Amino acid sequence: MKKVIELRSKGLNDTEVVKELEKENMFFDPLTGDRGIGRRPTPEELKYLPNRLNRSIYQTPYSELNNNTINGYAGNMGILGHTTGTQTNVVFSTSQRYRQIEGWMKPGSLAVMRGGTYRHLITTHATEENYAGDWEEAGIVSWANEDGSTTNYMLFTYTNIGDSWAFHGTVSSTSDVKLRIEIGVYDFYYQGYPYRVYFNDNWFRTVYINRYNAIFDQSNEAWRSSEWDPYTVDTSHSIFHGSYLKTTDGTIIPWNNQIDDYSYWAPYFNCPMGSSWREDQPGPTWTFESWVNPNN
Repeated sequence: MKKVIELRSKGLNDTEVVKELEKENMFFDPLTGDRGIGRRPTPEELKYLPNRLNRSIYQTPYSELNNNTINGYAGNMGILGHTTGTQTNVVFSTSQRYRQIEGWMKPGSLAVMRGGTYRHLITTHATEENYAGDWEEAGIVSWANEDGSTTNYMLFTYTNIGDSWAFHGTVSSTSDVKLRIEIGVYDFYYQGYPYRVYFNDNWFRTVYINRYNAIFDQSNEAWRSSEWDPYTVDTSHSIFHGSYLKTTDGTIIPWNNQIDDYSYWAPYFNCPMGSSWREDQPGPTWTFESWVNPNN
């Protein structure tokens, strides 16, 4: 980020640089190199964001706040196992490694309410070690606040390095948002390789991870406060479509049923989330739709 160089050249220390960037709707972590355009969540907002599997190189206030999330922690995307009444999700994932994903996402209703689904998001992950290493993700999240109001369709990014969230504005239920996550395979820095996130072809965040290619997935995740609360039925579907992958050697391929390394899974039998696939028109990529409906 050129702004960091500019501020340091004026003699500002790292703490002063961070404060100056916040005034201009930017953020920067001097230790990890994490940087971007947008803002960090407030402590109140952090209560509604999911706990992730923190592989932080240092403990941060955000991690401490997340330990007090209004539901506790049942696992990262179901990887550590589903706890009844906590989380459900569906995931469409690659098995091989790539250096870039680019496609479109439409949130749909992402229905939330107190006493039902209180947090709901769609997201794309870029992870270095099959869900066991560090990662960056980007997507859209909604949640129900304790006062009964809702916060809807926040564009977000996240990395488990520092347990670090950021917001990048809001969209609508029908917005078709272009997302690209690319890895700078020839741009290794001491913190790692840059994983860059773009929304609608505009850069918003870079984090540094130690692997130059990644496993990508697209998922729909929903939480409820207890096993007695019903999941809130979606009125419109979440959609990923038009996705292309770039191999390590730079070859661009459509993500569809012609590649032999895709997989789909849900965390447990009779998952209350529906999903479907179809070929985009005119193709050659796939459309992946998902929605919450316990009566699938």
